[in-house]
Amino acid sequence: MPRHPAPITRIAVVLAVVAAAWVAVIPQRAAAAEVRGTWLTTTGVDHIRSGVNTESTLATLRGAGLNTAYIESWKAGHTQYPSATMLGLTGWERHPALGPVRDLIDESVIQAHRQGMAAVAWFEYGFATSFSGANQPFPIGDLANAANQRGWMLRDINGNLTNSATSFQWMNPAVPEVRQLLIDIVVEAVVQHDLDGIQFDDRLAWPRSLGYDATTNAIINERFNVNITPTHPSYTNLLNQLQDESLDLFVEELHTAVRAVDPDVWISLSPSVNGFSQANYTADWPKWLQQGYFDEVVPQVYRPSIGSFNASLPSNVSPFTSTNREEDGIMGLRFNGSGGDTPLADLLAMIQATRNAANGELAGHSIWYSDNAVDFANDLANFYGGWTENPNLEPGHRPAPVVGSDAGNDDWAVTVTDEGLYRVVAPIYAQGQWATLGTLYLYPGDWLINAPEALGELELLRDRRPLPGDFDGNDRYDPDDLTALSNMILGNDPVGDLDGDGSTDLDDLALVLETANTAAGDLDLDGDVDLLDAQTLAANFGVITDAAAPWALGNLNADSVVDLLDAALLRQNFTGDLAALDAAFAAVPEPAAAMLLLGLAALRRRRLKTADERG
Repeated sequence: MPRHPAPITRIAVVLAVVAAAWVAVIPQRAAAAEVRGTWLTTTGVDHIRSGVNTESTLATLRGAGLNTAYIESWKAGHTQYPSATMLGLTGWERHPALGPVRDLIDESVIQAHRQGMAAVAWFEYGFATSFSGANQPFPIGDLANAANQRGWMLRDINGNLTNSATSFQWMNPAVPEVRQLLIDIVVEAVVQHDLDGIQFDDRLAWPRSLGYDATTNAIINERFNVNITPTHPSYTNLLNQLQDESLDLFVEELHTAVRAVDPDVWISLSPSVNGFSQANYTADWPKWLQQGYFDEVVPQVYRPSIGSFNASLPSNVSPFTSTNREEDGIMGLRFNGSGGDTPLADLLAMIQATRNAANGELAGHSIWYSDNAVDFANDLANFYGGWTENPNLEPGHRPAPVVGSDAGNDDWAVTVTDEGLYRVVAPIYAQGQWATLGTLYLYPGDWLINAPEALGELELLRDRRPLPGDFDGNDRYDPDDLTALSNMILGNDPVGDLDGDGSTDLDDLALVLETANTAAGDLDLDGDVDLLDAQTLAANFGVITDAAAPWALGNLNADSVVDLLDAALLRQNFTGDLAALDAAFAAVPEPAAAMLLLGLAALRRRRLKTADERG
């Protein structure tokens, strides 16, 4: 029979946009696996800025043969998604252009995943707060002003925030609060969105010409046990050492933080070219690559012609070959840029040169940026000769969406074949943008989902974020996960403190059952508390173990015995015929006593949270 999950409560959203039609893409014959990326920015052509064209843009890029979208997430002191961190610092929860409710990452990730593409949150501005032009003494923008008030802004020897070497204003990477700020907004993005990766680019940097401000001066004196000013002959050498140490520390901290939240999210860097990056921006990416802090590196070998590209390619390939990291090397290619565009023939030659480099072992390429990638989509499709998944993803990691059908009364009928966590997505604005309505853990079968905010369409996308309590990491729940958690509850093991309240207890077990969309008594974790579960518990009634009795045998309250308390919990949540249940329990000693315990030890089954409540 159909299962009916809790309705997705309406999320209050108001936004005026214009319509965007879905462009269907028919997969072509699979081509050789390689990364084929492009960057999506709010600058220039409106591919994602208003959200109006996001759906058609990602469909067109998929049709062109591309498989990876690097999505603008951090620009000019604002996040492109809700950030409690930035709200507390600048008073802006998200970029002002988004209004009070839009989430540009969510909009873009939905469309990328609908097309089977990898979605990477691109933290473009890194340590930079804003662009102001050269020789600017005053902070520009909300973040620059907030950082300046705290002494976090870098200045040059003349006291300016910018100069001829950099027209961007920068925060100080030597300040722990600055590094933590960037880590916090990255973690927020990873927690809120089902991302495949995160990326910094050439503004994960400390310009060598900056660092003559009072804060940096004080840090140098403390760090190196000296008492000098910026005019001292030794100052610049010590500054360069501090610059190196500070960025080295940041990439280590970033790696640790992202891995702790989601070990499967890959960490990407798109720096300036080798040599220039270290000399001018303190970004020693070949060293970081060797140390394993980044899963992929995309050096920006942005050249206007194949001749200039070929001249720069070897020095940017060598860091990968010298460290046996060829499979993590992706060349950034210029199609648009300052000045005239790179001719199509030159771009295609750059792609082929990248394929031939390092004995054909580099991971792929990414095109700057989506403007020309969309305009020349047909030419790229003809060149690629077919679409291929990003090789960083397991085959089928981003499967086709489960498409719902309108069942009336705001209900949508879906048929699920693969158990797991799903994002419920739909167009919710009158003019076409999609949003995530919530998440549901679903079992194989037919479901009705109530979503009054869905306008004409509703789909399910597999959500690959870590499941709380999925201790074997197989992307779904099984009885062994609950047995493991029961043992953690017995020993108050902090690993099992899934709700973060400082105690590993039955509330953590309830959280897993809530997320799994089931209840105490579902011994085989198929989404039902049914007769088979009752018969299993009855057959194992009285089992006593040294550790927690297995969940699959009927231990529902994280102790070492299958007893009357477990039988009471199962009966409370039983979905079948109670007469059949009583018959199953007939062989259990004192079955009537079990029925009397219904209200005494019931494990609370929490309702599903809406997207609002999850934050």
